[in-house]
Amino acid sequence: MKSQLKLEIVGLTDEASVQRATDAIRNNSGVERARVHLETRSALVDVVRGYTLEHILESLESAGFMARPAEDD
Repeated sequence: MKSQLKLEIVGLTDEASVQRATDAIRNNSGVERARVHLETRSALVDVVRGYTLEHILESLESAGFMARPAEDD
């Protein structure tokens, strides 16, 4: 079963940082697709069974970002 996470990311400043964040997210088990948006400082992440939110957040932190699940609109 596939689901989608929305993350708020602090530290996105340019396209290079977007690529770094995208790579950090994609490097996690269970991540099927990641789209990081500079304009909204957010990411949409398609995940499947086996993903761990904490690992995704830790990967982003290791890449120099602070992230958290986005608040529902």
